[in-house]
Amino acid sequence: LPAPPAPRSPALSLLACLLLALGSAPAARGEPELDHLRLENGLDLIVVEKHDAPLVTIEVAVKTGSLSETPETNGLSHLYEHMFFKGNAALPTQGRYMARVAELGIRFNGTTSTERVNYFFTLPSRNFAAGMRFMHDALLRPLFNPDELSGERRVVIGEYDRNEANPIHYLRQGLREQLYGDQAYRKNPLGERSVILSATQETLRSFQRRFYRPHLSCLVIVGDVNKTEAKVLAERLFGPGAWPRGAAPEAPARSPLPRLEATRAFVVERATPLEVLGVRWPGPDVGRDERATFVADLWGALLALPHGRFQRTFRDGALADEVSLSYLTQREGGEIEFTALCREGKLLQVRDALLAELAAMAEPGYWNASDLVLAQRALRTQRAFEAESGAELSHTLSFWWASSSLDYYRRYLPACESVGLDELRGFVRNYLSGRPLVVGALLSPERRARQGLDAASLRPQRSSAAGAGPVEVLQLGAQGLEVLYRREPGAEVSALCLGLQGGSQGLEPGQEGIDALLLAALLDGSRRLSRDEVQARLSLLGARTESEARYDFAQLSLVAPRDGFPAALALLGECLREPAFEARHLVQRKSSLSAKLLAEEADPDPTLARLLNRSFFTGHPYARRPEGSPESISALLEAQLRARLRELLVSGRVVVSVVGDHERTQLRALLERELGFVPEGPALASQAQPFTPAPGLVREVRDLPTNYLLGKCAAPAPSAPDYPAARLAFTLLKKRLWASLRTKHSLTYAPWAGLGRFRCNFGAVYASTTEPARALALSFAEIKALQTELVDAAELRGLVAQEETGLASAREGALSHAQALVEAELVDGSWRSLYALPAALEAVTPEELRAAARSYLKGFRFAILGPAELAPSDLVPAPE
Repeated sequence: LPAPPAPRSPALSLLACLLLALGSAPAARGEPELDHLRLENGLDLIVVEKHDAPLVTIEVAVKTGSLSETPETNGLSHLYEHMFFKGNAALPTQGRYMARVAELGIRFNGTTSTERVNYFFTLPSRNFAAGMRFMHDALLRPLFNPDELSGERRVVIGEYDRNEANPIHYLRQGLREQLYGDQAYRKNPLGERSVILSATQETLRSFQRRFYRPHLSCLVIVGDVNKTEAKVLAERLFGPGAWPRGAAPEAPARSPLPRLEATRAFVVERATPLEVLGVRWPGPDVGRDERATFVADLWGALLALPHGRFQRTFRDGALADEVSLSYLTQREGGEIEFTALCREGKLLQVRDALLAELAAMAEPGYWNASDLVLAQRALRTQRAFEAESGAELSHTLSFWWASSSLDYYRRYLPACESVGLDELRGFVRNYLSGRPLVVGALLSPERRARQGLDAASLRPQRSSAAGAGPVEVLQLGAQGLEVLYRREPGAEVSALCLGLQGGSQGLEPGQEGIDALLLAALLDGSRRLSRDEVQARLSLLGARTESEARYDFAQLSLVAPRDGFPAALALLGECLREPAFEARHLVQRKSSLSAKLLAEEADPDPTLARLLNRSFFTGHPYARRPEGSPESISALLEAQLRARLRELLVSGRVVVSVVGDHERTQLRALLERELGFVPEGPALASQAQPFTPAPGLVREVRDLPTNYLLGKCAAPAPSAPDYPAARLAFTLLKKRLWASLRTKHSLTYAPWAGLGRFRCNFGAVYASTTEPARALALSFAEIKALQTELVDAAELRGLVAQEETGLASAREGALSHAQALVEAELVDGSWRSLYALPAALEAVTPEELRAAARSYLKGFRFAILGPAELAPSDLVPAPE
């Protein structure tokens, strides 16, 4: 009873494609009529009448397999599949079971995969009712006879032995383990030897109780039957009277399969005459990106076209005797896999050719419209081939039921036929070209020694042609201006963020607020266009702009619909080259910025922050406020703005990021045209210095209904090794303060704690309360607990998950993503930290979090705004 790892390969065979290309492939006769209903116990029933042969296939599929297993149960789905065809309450011995199989004319089999186990009987339709009873007894009344189990364990181990005798088994195993790490067992339907060898009758009964439930199962009947009769029999033999839904034990929450963060490589040595290259990528799946699964299937059909460029590259180049690049749809954990039987000594050439082809697929011209039509027809023809056999149609339906849904199956062909060439290129860019991958090689020790092949040489080097990871760095002109480009295939919105290195560090006395005024006034017209013309054109294009002056840098952002983005960028470029800075407009901008600052003085929260910052930042560059004051802004002159723009707008102090869907060469040309004027110039010398504030209190008495309390302390910069642990420590403190101060003691509406994201970093705690001394005492108690106790591992995992959600949400839109790239480059030192932070947070241990709490949750300087007084003793944690 074989257990193939993949029940379906959507890529069409070369022979079928050849027939199609010659015009010999059969035309699809129309979709089979599916009669689908759900019984009261939750069982899905699918009936297809098919009267072209006196046969019927009865199939049961269950949503189990390696993906639902644990390390302790990995292999039970497979072993259970073998035991399905053994004795049951009606036919208690294997001999009687097989005699009944022969009597009814049954051909049977089963398979185990990652997301489905299926069992199927094909028999003459005259024996349909008896076949249904036979399936009922096998499914619902198994005996798991210990003697038969003992023998079948040996059979399954023999299947292991057969797999391990094939050297390619070890290549596939390595690809799986490198791709999923300690979760690799969830992609191993074969299972673990130790699990199989230790399984008992009770083990299988427990497994049956957990997974063999009607609401996790589907009964498929295809063939020469009457659908009414089929439904009546199904209700009688598999409905709630015969198969109660019951109460199944709750399964523990399973985390998603890990996503590959970096390229990995390995070499397998075995005595073999072959040289095999295997490559895998995490692909789309129905749960994460359903639309991309349709695109991937059409892409696979295109690659199988024998006259296509992909096949010709390896065949005509004498690189490999056989290559395949395909995708398998899954509900979770879809994968893209390349396998090549390489000519001797050609492994690295095959790898490089593969990566070059993928890079070319991401650009226009790789396929044409006629190729697309052929591939779309190939998928329709494949559907017709699948429907010829009742058994094959049954397997197809149970596969789609388990991996997606019957609705997905019905939408499949129209969805694939709606895919265009742009969407195919987007799929390649999003999932393949320049993305992390696992590459493995299988060859003999002698050949490996001759070629000097190791993991380092097998790992592909990053190439700008291949995308260089999630972000590509484009160099503009001779001046070396760098643009960080994140391509988001299919995105309808594009964004650009212009980051200017400087902030408080680069401000001279009397310049506070200059960056805020400069960026606010930049789009108030150019020498050629008036402010009204610029604003009207931006509005017509649907474009929006934002600006912000921060401690470490200033940024000007532009976001627009994709089609209007080039014209909007042209307006931005013109205003950067030749800003108008008309006097009347500057007066208006100054008045607007000053009014905003004055309005904040009536708001307790910004007033509290300014009150504390005056002493906390004493002697530090951050004491120079980037937002300025009404007095400093009103004193700024046009000449100062122009001088500041010349100072900031040089290649060494500018970081540009673009997020959207634009062809690389066209985007580069657009950026060269609109930003290529930026002159060469040096970066600002780093003067990052830690804070050394003295603990203490500053107070301002105000007649307010409550008190506002804020404390700050020194903290690690985002580039520091312990930043992830410190970030989690402050986030956990925020959670604990909420539980204590708000939920338990009702002392405050909004307690808060957090860690900043500045080159010279600090953390903070905050509360508004009528009892500040008590709130402080409870806060110190929570801090002490974090410094002395280890956080529970489950709570830490939840904390990390929430952080990851926040990080992903913060870059969900094109504008926020572009801004986050600039922030990471100018504050953290590299855009890569933006994508590395989630993994760094996941790696934090309870011990590291406690160490960070001890190092940084201390030395707070406080400010209080309101009527209450605090004694010096209130600011000190209680003694041991």
